[in-house]
Amino acid sequence: FLFSNLKFGVVERNPTRTMALSDDVKQQWKDLVARPHRDQAIFFLNGFWGVVKGNAEQIWEYTLKFEELAKSGSGSDHDLDEFFSHKFLEDVGEVKTVLQLRATLSELDVDKNKRMAISEYLLFKYGQNAKDLVTSPQGDSDELAKAQALYEEASAALDDVMKKLEASKKAAADAKAAEAAAAAAAEEAKRSLAELQKQEEAYKNKCDTLRKKSEEGGVVSRNKAKNELEQLLAEDPLPLRQAKITQEAAVRKNEKARKAAEEARIAAEAAAAALEESAKAAEAARDEAVAYLNKVKNSGAGAGKVWFNLRALYEKQQYLPKAKQTMSYPDP
Repeated sequence: FLFSNLKFGVVERNPTRTMALSDDVKQQWKDLVARPHRDQAIFFLNGFWGVVKGNAEQIWEYTLKFEELAKSGSGSDHDLDEFFSHKFLEDVGEVKTVLQLRATLSELDVDKNKRMAISEYLLFKYGQNAKDLVTSPQGDSDELAKAQALYEEASAALDDVMKKLEASKKAAADAKAAEAAAAAAAEEAKRSLAELQKQEEAYKNKCDTLRKKSEEGGVVSRNKAKNELEQLLAEDPLPLRQAKITQEAAVRKNEKARKAAEEARIAAEAAAAALEESAKAAEAARDEAVAYLNKVKNSGAGAGKVWFNLRALYEKQQYLPKAKQTMSYPDP
């Protein structure tokens, strides 16, 4: 098994690299590298915890990088093709020429399928061998099963907090927008009312003027004023009609906007309340899971898996309000 001293770029020979694998071990290896990236990383941590626990955070970062590349289009949740393998090596700081990269990938590829699983990279990186990995103890299954169930429950609860947080943010934004729309509609209604009052005042003044003219002066002027007054009283002038129509529309729009703002406010309050309840439930689930995971960790069973789950909960607690982010970083 060749492994690279990444800091200095020196390739050394590990005699366990060339160790022949039995058919049983080959099948165990095949089963392992078919698992998702995260499961493989946890298996490796469990198997070599005493040796690599000081590198647990680095292995966490490598796992996230494998998962990131999977999402970006590698097409596999358990290994990387040559292109994405090159991308991974470059991203983790192994600056090599194309030929050097291909040589490195050849050394990494235990099963010679021209793909790189995270198990292969971790064996390469930390100088371990495939047989020791697949036959390594993984911890008490019953304790780990309970720990895993509590972790998954807490993880799901924290995911729910994230969803509720996004919903609450959206509801708050919608309420703010609705409030602004209601304020604008109220201002528009206020302006339209002022215009209506202006036109009504002008109409009244004109009617009063014609009424006075119809009662004073000569016959011709009185009759002319009387006719104009009758026409004016028969139908509102166009500016007044338009002001009435505009004001009625503004009133309807204002009322609609006011109701929408009230509904949005209520929805925002409900979303905030749902977020608070979700956060309380997630906090309780997190605390229960952390307590049990630490208990299992202290027993030494499946320490790598326990640490990885604690690390994931530590990452996810950012969804909680700042005051509730009380979980400290899980030291390996």
